[in-house]
Amino acid sequence: MFWSKKKVAATAKVLMDEGYGLTMKDGSVALEHRKFIIEVYPPDEPPFRCETKVWVNWPDIPEVGVMMNVLYIPGKQKAEIVIAGDPRFDWNLKAAQKQAAAEAERNRLLSGQPGKPPQR
Repeated sequence: MFWSKKKVAATAKVLMDEGYGLTMKDGSVALEHRKFIIEVYPPDEPPFRCETKVWVNWPDIPEVGVMMNVLYIPGKQKAEIVIAGDPRFDWNLKAAQKQAAAEAERNRLLSGQPGKPPQR
């Protein structure tokens, strides 16, 4: 990538989804390397537009108009979308939440009181 200087957090709006070039299956996650045109809103600089690529889980692809977190280098008109930690798009976070919910349900069922036997 172009990261040789300090990255700064900003927000960006997805203006266009230009599609994907590569796909990859990572366990139960189907990933696409998608290209987006985004409008970046740096905290201390004027907004700019750029193209960027990011791996996304295909059911959770950012739509046009969505605001996202990005990293950019001050003075450069390049940015990278940050998927990690975003509950809408982070497949690792979603998997952890799903696993925690399944574990909670398992514990609830195991610790619950048995009911009456079914009628025959």
